[in-house]
Amino acid sequence: RIALESGEEVSPSRHLFAPADPPSEALWATDTAVTTVLSSQWALFQVLTRLGLHPDAAAGHSSGELQALAATGVISAEVAHERQLARLSAIFRRLESTGAMPSARLVAVGTNRARVEATCREMGGSVAIAMDNCPHQVVLAGSPEEVDRVVARLRDEGVLCEQLPFARAYHTPGFAAVIKPLDEFYRNLELHPARVPVYSCTTAGRLPDSIEEVRRLAVAQWTRPVAFRETIEAMYRDGLRVFVDVGARGNLCGYVEDILRGRPSYAVSANLPRRSGTTQLNHVVASLFAQGLPLDPSYLYARRRPAHVDLDAAPAPERSSMGIEIGFPAMSLSQSMIARLARGHRPAFRPETRDLPQEYGHRGGSPPPSWAPTNDPPHHPRGDGHGHGNGHVPAESFRDLATIPVEPIAGAGLRDLEPATLPAVQFEGLCGADEEAMLGFLKTMNDFLRTQGEVVGASLHASGAPCPVTEGDLVDDSDPDLSSLRSGPEPGPWVGTIREWRPGRSIVTQYPLAAAGDPVAENHTLGGRHVSAIEPRLKGLPVLPFTMMAEMIAQAGSLIVPPGLVLEELRDVRARRWVQYDSQGILELRGECDPVDPRRVRVALTLRKPGEHHLVFEGIAQYLERRSDPIEPGPFQLRDARPSRFTARGLYGEGWLFHGPPLQALTALGPIS
Repeated sequence: RIALESGEEVSPSRHLFAPADPPSEALWATDTAVTTVLSSQWALFQVLTRLGLHPDAAAGHSSGELQALAATGVISAEVAHERQLARLSAIFRRLESTGAMPSARLVAVGTNRARVEATCREMGGSVAIAMDNCPHQVVLAGSPEEVDRVVARLRDEGVLCEQLPFARAYHTPGFAAVIKPLDEFYRNLELHPARVPVYSCTTAGRLPDSIEEVRRLAVAQWTRPVAFRETIEAMYRDGLRVFVDVGARGNLCGYVEDILRGRPSYAVSANLPRRSGTTQLNHVVASLFAQGLPLDPSYLYARRRPAHVDLDAAPAPERSSMGIEIGFPAMSLSQSMIARLARGHRPAFRPETRDLPQEYGHRGGSPPPSWAPTNDPPHHPRGDGHGHGNGHVPAESFRDLATIPVEPIAGAGLRDLEPATLPAVQFEGLCGADEEAMLGFLKTMNDFLRTQGEVVGASLHASGAPCPVTEGDLVDDSDPDLSSLRSGPEPGPWVGTIREWRPGRSIVTQYPLAAAGDPVAENHTLGGRHVSAIEPRLKGLPVLPFTMMAEMIAQAGSLIVPPGLVLEELRDVRARRWVQYDSQGILELRGECDPVDPRRVRVALTLRKPGEHHLVFEGIAQYLERRSDPIEPGPFQLRDARPSRFTARGLYGEGWLFHGPPLQALTALGPIS
């Protein structure tokens, strides 16, 4: 929403999750950074406050100073703040699109400020320090030629350097040339006295009480160095001991650990790349509770249904199981066929990798220096780098590694890393027992559909029987013998657009999968009817129901068979995968009459999207001159029947079934066994 209100034409997710390698320049565009970084920080802060965490003071690093002002009440109202983020994003977009954004080469240097300043003085020129992050990292800024000369000297001395993937003159005097739009932005903000002290990285101290002075410093910080190290020192002198990094990478947490190393303090990050968001959130809650902070962990379960376990109760007796006679003939496969199926098998879920290996995403034979395993000197009680629960490498290791010779950066930065293979999602432990049961059911259905297609196809192949219909078996688009449309039944609503029609022989149609305006997409959403308490209008993933695809087979077949026939049955129906609504997706229906029995039509549904197509559904529709008499139901008796703990209304209302009101066919539940 923030990106949309700021005027962005492309969703930030297109840049964040784009498959491009190396990352596109759009990923590092200023407006994308403002939209994604600041909005995610604000979302993390909202989660922490709902857990009962309220700061005694706040500080912001660079653009994060705006967040610190909002977190302490200087900027009021959540919605108003989101609109300010949209305005700020639009300002930076205009600066970049018009070419007005001042440029500078930015390089992170793994040593202290005094050493870097001494080198800059020796080399001359106008290279300046833009950020003083911690005792073992500062960021240089200046013209490419001058920065390269300073970096070359530092590398000769064994100092680790890395060029940042963007070139903007933040926190340097050069940014003053475009400060007017930012000055107008802060002039139009309604500011209030802070509820708790706010520390400024411009002055390395508390913000003054004067609203106008706060406004002036908020603008000035864009042209002055970020004195984060000195600011943390000031906060520590004022008695602050526990620091929470409300960010998405944990960088500030690592800086704080380096600054306060060896002194009683604790720092933890609300989010880390190497852990899932939920896992790290649990780490934050547990570690802050251990530090004695008052928290309300009930928010972790506010929209979940955790199962209460009575540890003192006796274990429940095992339920008796009952086999079901399905009447299918026994089937056997040869050993060679079994081996062939096994080779093609892939597990639907893989165990979660808790900690990524050191070689994670690295091209060379040794791990990247900033992630290298180290052991701190024994005089540091928390020197293993994990005492604070964030897994950052100790700062001493960064200093020790400064003597390792490195190759020139040459502007590559992160582009020398291999695309990372992230661990698969593991749902166990991240949700309650009810959710695990639902996820297990969906996984079982996916496994069933996949295995059914493999086994039945292999059995038919081994027996010499006709294989299931595939795309190549159907109508040849190049056949010039096209008949005119016949008189007969009108095409049903699920047929789509007719592309080819040979009455008595075949048909090809296309059904668009755009969800907008489709009543079924609105009322058949995998994942639930209400997936967000903050955005009640949001629903789950719209998918095409099995019933509708079966209806497509029936309607397509009715246009091929002789007029006057009625549908008797659908047989050999196979669903191969979920079909998601997609604005770029087309469901192609291809039907063909049986050459022996013209009343029988085989129909296949193929999902087509740019660059891919998959057979997703198939079946045979049988038509007769008149319907057969219905089969009378036989007696139905349940053994060991007991009442169900579910109700029809509960299955829909609690999200066990994800159908909207028009598709809610279940009205009551009887006893179960």
